[in-house]
Amino acid sequence: MITTTVRVAALVLATGIFAPAPAVAQNQHMEIIHHPNYDKSVFMPFVPAIKIKSGKILWLAGTTALPVYHDHPHKRDEIQQYMTNDLEAQTRRAMDGIKQTLDAAGASFKDVVHVFVLRARSRMGHRQSERSDQLLLRAI
Repeated sequence: MITTTVRVAALVLATGIFAPAPAVAQNQHMEIIHHPNYDKSVFMPFVPAIKIKSGKILWLAGTTALPVYHDHPHKRDEIQQYMTNDLEAQTRRAMDGIKQTLDAAGASFKDVVHVFVLRARSRMGHRQSERSDQLLLRAI
C-alpha cells in the first residue's frame, strides 16, 4: 500500500514538472506577444514574438504556411492541408501569419526593417525563387 502511494505521488509530481507551462518573459524588459485568438490547447515550444519594451524592438518567430498556432510535433493532416505544392498560396499564408503577429504587437509591415527568408527547397530553381521574392515584396 505504501509503495503504491509513493509511486502515484511520484507520477503526479513528475507529470506536474514535465507538463508544458505557458511562456514567461525572461525579464521585465521583455513582453511575450500572442494573437487575440491564441489557442492554449495547442502545444508550441515557442511564441509568435517577443517585444523588447526598452528599445521598442520586436523579434518574430519563424513563420511558414502553417497556422501560427499549430501542434509540435507537427500533425500530418495540418501539413497536408496548409503546405500544398503552391508557392503563392504558401507565401500568402506565411505573410498573413506575420501580419497577425505584427497586429497583435501594435505594429505593421511599415515597421519592419529586416526580413530573413529561408527556403527549404533550394532545387526550386531561379525562376521560382524570383517569383517567391516578388510575392514577399508585394505582401510587405
